[in-house]
Amino acid sequence: MNRQFGVSTSLCTGQVATLARGVGRPTQEQLLRGYLSLLDDFAKFVLENNFDTIEIEFGFSIISAELLLPLINELRAIVRPFRAVSCHLPLGEVNIAALHATMRREAIAETKRHIDLCGELGINKLVIHPGCFGATPDRYALLEQQTRQIAESSVFEIASYCKKNHMELSVENLHRSEALFREPQEFEPFVRKGIGLTLDTVHAFVSGVNPLDFVTKYGKKITEVHLTDGVASDSYAHYPVGAGMVDCIAVLQKLTEIDYDGRIILEVSSQEALIQSKMFLKEKGYLK
Repeated sequence: MNRQFGVSTSLCTGQVATLARGVGRPTQEQLLRGYLSLLDDFAKFVLENNFDTIEIEFGFSIISAELLLPLINELRAIVRPFRAVSCHLPLGEVNIAALHATMRREAIAETKRHIDLCGELGINKLVIHPGCFGATPDRYALLEQQTRQIAESSVFEIASYCKKNHMELSVENLHRSEALFREPQEFEPFVRKGIGLTLDTVHAFVSGVNPLDFVTKYGKKITEVHLTDGVASDSYAHYPVGAGMVDCIAVLQKLTEIDYDGRIILEVSSQEALIQSKMFLKEKGYLK
């Protein structure tokens, strides 16, 4: 299973926030250059720690594909050394489940621009959130059926765009601060259409869902696992594997039982957390 493990660049998000605070009021160009530098450093750190698979979230959802495209050669140089590269598509502000049709259309358009960016980089494995409702979940809950239909329609449109471009899309389960898409049965419409599922272990846990329920229900239809730990009192924190309340080893054992052959991405919050996760998994026999 060793070669299935990779690392998410999501931890760069916090580092960029720290960088931005140090600058004061950074311009988009400063954020872009800062992110690119951090991404380059982090990619080298990942390789030094013997991981050859990486999942990138370009620009942590606030830097547009339009700004990233002129840097395509620099981005290629960063991802080129890796055996496998996947991409987490934009989320948050880029909300494909927006109730306002104009905002939703632009979110889908921006998502497609990121897909085009991935195509330029030779990345064909993509992960997406089925919309984000965290800013006003109570209001989205008032229109639950409509919101669900909008989110599903948006995912289907993006999945069709991916298929046309010979790319594989998978949809990630959300955490308890979101209004929808936390329970295994909510992903049946996507799986029936041949769209993959990304299981985030801590998202399931903080939502009161046993991550094993996803594995039991969907098995190898899960195409990616975000292996991360956390605690029940915090919806957002991503702890080192083995440092929280999520039984990540039980998840790995179940994946081994079903002969899972998808990606397992360590999604943690710092370089130190990655080292801690790596040592824990080595002690348990899952990494060499």
